[in-house]
Amino acid sequence: MTKKLLSPIDLGKPEKLIRGQLIPSADSTGFVEISSGKKWKAGLVVFTGRDVTVEDICEKLVASNKFPVDDQTRNRISQMLEQLATFKIGDIVGLGPNQELVRLAKPARSVSKLPN
Repeated sequence: MTKKLLSPIDLGKPEKLIRGQLIPSADSTGFVEISSGKKWKAGLVVFTGRDVTVEDICEKLVASNKFPVDDQTRNRISQMLEQLATFKIGDIVGLGPNQELVRLAKPARSVSKLPN
């Protein structure tokens, strides 16, 4: 159990807030958003304020009616939740070749010019 989840992040616009929850994709290419099914290459570790279980996420998957909830899906979610405990809030993570979460470098923030 953990109080962390992954939220979508656009690496091109890291300051943009995107609501949603991610799970690892079945094809190991990144993550998919639970509600929309949209694919993402990276996720932002966020604090939920309450313990999140595999069953909580599976309920959302069933409600979204976009993904099958089988043993393989449950295993991917369980591994993700275990691994999330090792990351800090605000870390940006990607998916490695063996379905492991890997920390990515934070993108450079855009610098705004002040008027002269």
